[in-house]
Amino acid sequence: MNGQEIPCACYYRAVIGKRVLVIGLEPPPFGGISVHVQRVTLWLAQNNLVNSIDVIKEYNKRSKIGYWCFILKKLVSFRPQEIHYHVLFLRSGLSEFFLLVLFAVCFRARVRVIEHSSRFLYRRSWRYKFWFNRLMYFVDQQILIGQPMVQAYQDNGIILRAYTVESAFIEPTVQQGSAIFARYPQTLHDFLAHHDYVILMNASKFGLWQDQDVYGFDFCVRLMHDLAAKNIGLILAVGTVYDHVYYELILHQFQGDPRVYFLLEQQEELWPLIQKINLFIRPSRFDNASVSVAEALWCGVPTIASDVTPRPDGCILFKTGDYDDFLVKVYGQVTGKYYHSHEKSLN
Repeated sequence: MNGQEIPCACYYRAVIGKRVLVIGLEPPPFGGISVHVQRVTLWLAQNNLVNSIDVIKEYNKRSKIGYWCFILKKLVSFRPQEIHYHVLFLRSGLSEFFLLVLFAVCFRARVRVIEHSSRFLYRRSWRYKFWFNRLMYFVDQQILIGQPMVQAYQDNGIILRAYTVESAFIEPTVQQGSAIFARYPQTLHDFLAHHDYVILMNASKFGLWQDQDVYGFDFCVRLMHDLAAKNIGLILAVGTVYDHVYYELILHQFQGDPRVYFLLEQQEELWPLIQKINLFIRPSRFDNASVSVAEALWCGVPTIASDVTPRPDGCILFKTGDYDDFLVKVYGQVTGKYYHSHEKSLN
């Protein structure tokens, strides 16, 4: 790679010769959490006997009772020595976590909780946080993905014990890049060929938090209005639609602009596509340790992101929620010039 070295997650590297149960999300669709879980699982499988559960896919196959029976059967039959739990942020996470802790206590298994999201804590009741704290007494290690997780724990009265703060990034297998890129839709290949300068924005989903656009799709709409040159293209790579109403609103605001390509329900890893673009942007208002930002820098692609969270060295930062600052940074990368407010759209 021609990019820079990015700090990688390392909590799993000391696990050798164990039966390990990994519970999380698995691609497709490809998002920051599912990519992280997939790469960790593949690495663990080289030195351990590994079994993994994609909670959403398994839950959707069964009734609620059927799912709990499935988890219990998996625990008893596989008898893991280590449990890596990645989805405490899901609504059913605490109940599932209780079952895992109970098993770990009875069968002397180690439990590692890997926290990827912090927003969920602000929505939970005091009863939830009370039991959350009690169960954490039985956890062997808390891995907080990104520094904002520490602040979220403190804000919500969650006690930090045996914890580390780590990156979400794990280097992909470079040899697979060409094959992965070849599997992208032909329409995307054509889009890249027809535009001289391509900007990529990535998000896990469309959605609002506290009435604000989480990932900054609204900034992308304004950006393409201000960067009016026909040879500039924007790709929006989104893991899942999630909020269909907001997706339709954003789609309407782009008004069928042929310079904008929607890559929805992302079925492939993102980094081979990042290698083909000119600029990566992450105008999020709420964020944690973004895998895609790390991958863009690792690929050597200029990267612009909000300062809502600490970013890796080399990332160009703009003030969170400040569109003018965002536009100045993007304009400078696209043109090599400083943007003045009196200038018209880039034609």
